Amino acid sequence: MTKSQKILRIVFIILLIIVVSELFYFFYYQPSVSQKIPLPTPIPSVSIKSSDIVGIPSITKIESGQQIENIITGAETQGQKFTSYISILNGLDQTQNCIAKTGKCFKIDNLKENLWKLDIDNIFPIKISGPFIVRLNFNGTKGASGVSLSIRLGEGDKTWWKNLRQIFFAIGENGKHLYIDVNNNDPDPFIFYDNTFDKKIEGIYILFNETGTSFLVTDLSYKEITFIDLNKATDNKFSEGLFPDKQFYIGYMTAPLSDLVVYDFSIL
Repeated sequence: MTKSQKILRIVFIILLIIVVSELFYFFYYQPSVSQKIPLPTPIPSVSIKSSDIVGIPSITKIESGQQIENIITGAETQGQKFTSYISILNGLDQTQNCIAKTGKCFKIDNLKENLWKLDIDNIFPIKISGPFIVRLNFNGTKGASGVSLSIRLGEGDKTWWKNLRQIFFAIGENGKHLYIDVNNNDPDPFIFYDNTFDKKIEGIYILFNETGTSFLVTDLSYKEITFIDLNKATDNKFSEGLFPDKQFYIGYMTAPLSDLVVYDFSIL
């Protein structure tokens, strides 16, 4: 065997070893590693699970702020408490979490001049079993920003309103401006309440009836702010109510060049 033949033979053996090694890696080693050591997945920083069910005993009629106080007092007597959902909001944006005297809170700033900043959790639906009360303590120094309950999510960026059913509670002007609207498969929302007060609103209670066809809003002293019958106000466009699926998702929206701080967002 000549010297050149020996060199070619050595080169051939080296190439053969490389090819066999590559085949071993791609067809045996890599799949084996993938099965034994899966890539870690992000763990949501929220403790709320989709199995959580909220709801108070059935009520036949929403009457007054006194009714809300009676329901809360009765629930507390039986050991029931409001469940906080601040953790879900913080799970949507963890860059500006804040701590207040009351504990954890949610804070977001929108520095965009022409765009709303918003997000909706679509992982942890809050299931409801009947009427329920939302307690909301929030503040915004400028435009209307707040919390949304999304019953059905929109289709996408271009047709975001299709299939969307959502109610939005917003605050602004240093806590003096309260705003409530509902989107229902239409880009233009139904604006049910838009009012500015002389004094800052510290927070609100919202009592929804079983299907969400009507709800009562009071301040934290149970003084009535507004009562809304959706079908009466919209010529029966909410015949199924707000919550036909018996669940909703939590989100937030902030107006351009505005901010939002949510100190308490809990449900009984």
